[in-house]
Amino acid sequence: MSKLDIKTKLFLYITHAKINKNHNIGSTVEANNKTKINEVLVFTNFEEYTNFFKQYLKDVDEELIKLAIYTTGKNGQIVALKKLCEHIIINQKLNEEADKEKVFEKIIID
Repeated sequence: MSKLDIKTKLFLYITHAKINKNHNIGSTVEANNKTKINEVLVFTNFEEYTNFFKQYLKDVDEELIKLAIYTTGKNGQIVALKKLCEHIIINQKLNEEADKEKVFEKIIID
């Protein structure tokens, strides 16, 4: 994590955001419920941000993950809401599993 500029630090301070250095995401809804709403993750650039989602998901919709961006730093850092990132990852995984079940049902029926 690179240093944030003073404007970004001030924004995070005013909004009472807490930087979480642990980029691990729980794979269940219960884990998402334990995350506080004001926790944020800091990434050095957009590429690192997308790679974070790629380690959990097969397909990454850039328009969807842009919604989790809280603010950006002067040097290109991305500050994202952790709870929203977890929510996106968990829901995408659930959708992938539901799609697999539909495919299996079609195979069994046919």
